[in-house]
Amino acid sequence: MTGKLLIDGRDAYTTFGVFVADGGYNGLVQYPSLKTPDSNNWPEQDGIEVDLSDPKLDSKTFSMKFAGTLYFSVRNLIDYLSDEAYHEFDFREIGIVRTIRLTDNADRHTVDPLKTFTLNFADDYPFADCTYKTPVRVTNCWQTGFEIDGKSLSDYGIWIVNGTHDDILKSPSVKQNLLVNIPSINGAMYDGEDVFFQAKDVKIKCHIKADINTFWRNYNALLYDLIRPGERTFFYEKRLEEYQCHYKGSSVSKFSLVGDEIWCDFDLILVFTSFRLGEVEYILASEADEWIQSENGQFHIDVSANKTTK
Repeated sequence: MTGKLLIDGRDAYTTFGVFVADGGYNGLVQYPSLKTPDSNNWPEQDGIEVDLSDPKLDSKTFSMKFAGTLYFSVRNLIDYLSDEAYHEFDFREIGIVRTIRLTDNADRHTVDPLKTFTLNFADDYPFADCTYKTPVRVTNCWQTGFEIDGKSLSDYGIWIVNGTHDDILKSPSVKQNLLVNIPSINGAMYDGEDVFFQAKDVKIKCHIKADINTFWRNYNALLYDLIRPGERTFFYEKRLEEYQCHYKGSSVSKFSLVGDEIWCDFDLILVFTSFRLGEVEYILASEADEWIQSENGQFHIDVSANKTTK
């Protein structure tokens, strides 16, 4: 257990008798959320207009589960972390360093001979000192069909897993038109001439399996690309459609070190700023499951309506 976590240069196991318990890294590695950008929500059109000229990440609070081997493990560690606000945590086991501060002791359980406890921390310096490096391809990650700004998510070593399709195609909530509800009469009067839809959050369910250096290079590159100024364009090949969106946040459900590789399952939360389900289109394809295109390569053939689709 020694050499896996250093706090201000002190080995956490030999000094305090503590180590990060199974599942303890999930909150630590989770992307910070985007600070809510200014937006307009016009009642007479679908979705929202968002000012993404200068998007910024918010500070992050997260929980970390520890296990202690000494009777005073919890007390000694908390006493040390309360000496001053910020402390440098060198997570050598997984290859990252973070300067974070303690906020509270969430819970504590004693099961001899170990004592498990959860501490809450704040990371006020999201993405600090991170320089962009182009992501590298991961062996055997060949999935296609999901792109952001023309770049396949497999370029970051990401597999999209079950549940994403349904979340993409779920219809957003309807914007409410003028509603008059008078106490003296039954029911209500509603302006039902037009129907417009809200923006919606979509969870892109992701999995990465890569060596430690490749994981952090690709994982950081994805967030860096997501928070560039302007809206992102998400392409979903199964529907042959593009959706305007922006990054909102993420959640990590599994982060584990398997040999010399990191395995990570996380939800990438995107805001689809305008979304409306259209009618089903049937596109002409060959027996090899390849789309039949026009000579200039810009159109597909919609056989359901006898027309071409760009």
